[in-house]
Amino acid sequence: MNSTSLYNQAIVAIKALYTLITKRSFIKRIITASIITIVVYALYMQSSPIFLSIGIATTLLYILLFEWPYFKQPFLTPLYPVLPLLLIIALNQGSYRILLCFCTLIAASYDMGAYVTGTVYGKHKLAPSISPKKTIEGLWGGIVCAVIAGWLLYIYFALQTPLCLYTLVVIVGALCAASGDLLESWLKRVAHLKDAGSILPGHGGFLDRLDSLFIISALVYITRKSLYTWLFF
Repeated sequence: MNSTSLYNQAIVAIKALYTLITKRSFIKRIITASIITIVVYALYMQSSPIFLSIGIATTLLYILLFEWPYFKQPFLTPLYPVLPLLLIIALNQGSYRILLCFCTLIAASYDMGAYVTGTVYGKHKLAPSISPKKTIEGLWGGIVCAVIAGWLLYIYFALQTPLCLYTLVVIVGALCAASGDLLESWLKRVAHLKDAGSILPGHGGFLDRLDSLFIISALVYITRKSLYTWLFF
């Protein structure tokens, strides 16, 4: 067997393996989440705020053009999703930018914790009339995961805030993330949709991934001055 034939067989085997593992939604979700995390980290840490703001604005445009019309709720458009994404852009400025990092971390960790815990241990429905798959176990798992992620942020930045106060803020943030998730689930139920889109394998659309961030970012923006003082001084 020559090297060219061996190379071609290796490529075919790798493609077959990837097809096999990505048939499972959970694997797709992890791969997509990892890629999103790397991209957001690069934009946040390795570039000026303007590039991340452009990325958020582009995401908003995509949602309005390809995802939001399916919901058929035009009267909500200025409040959801336009306002939350504009508030996220506003948080991405000056000294308050660290709060955007806080919001994103709490929302993302809640999402993943709720998904994994709900999938493995979920038995008791959280809001069956809105989202039959969401469970109380998933809610608690998401909160615990958010608290752990929040503690890691606390240690990384060596924050001086009393840990009990900081933890309370993280729990409130996780509950906001849960509320945002339920709000989008209600919209999808009204529109008879499973997902807002299909651009993100294992996740659905951008709106499906950003829903948990919307409520927490709005609350943090409203209280940004006091939150910044409490948490980071």
